[in-house]
Amino acid sequence: MRGSVSNGTKQSSLPSPGSRSRKLNWYLAELVQECRVENYTTSHVWVNTHLIRAGSNREAYEKAQKIGKAYNSTYKNDAGGKVTWRFRGLRELLPILASIEDGAELAFESHTRLTPKGVRAMVKAKAQLAAFRDA
Repeated sequence: MRGSVSNGTKQSSLPSPGSRSRKLNWYLAELVQECRVENYTTSHVWVNTHLIRAGSNREAYEKAQKIGKAYNSTYKNDAGGKVTWRFRGLRELLPILASIEDGAELAFESHTRLTPKGVRAMVKAKAQLAAFRDA
C-alpha cells in the first residue's frame, strides 16, 4: 500500500485559478511504459517515477500524462525488428505533503502480516541497491 506523506502541518487551500499567488504542490507520478518488440509475445515494462510540481491534482495528472506520452517512440533494433515504446498510463499519483528537502520522506509503503523472513526479504545488501550495482 502506498500513500502520501505529511509533515503534520495542515496544507492551505489553493487560491482561485485566476490568482497570481497560486500555491504549487509536489507529486510523485509513477508512469507505466511498455516496450514491445516485433514478433515477441511478451513485453518489457518500466515504471518511471517523476517528480511533478503543480497547483492541483488535475494539473499534476495532466503533466504526468504529457511526460508519459513523450516516451512514445518506434524504431528498429540491431536485428531489424520494430521496437515500440508506449505510455500505458499512471500506476499512481501521490501528493507529497512534506517540504522537499534533504532527507524528506516522499512516499511510503505499508505491508501487514509479514513474517520475520518476509521482513528480511524486503531488505537488500548494499551491493544489490541500484546506486551500487554498476559502480
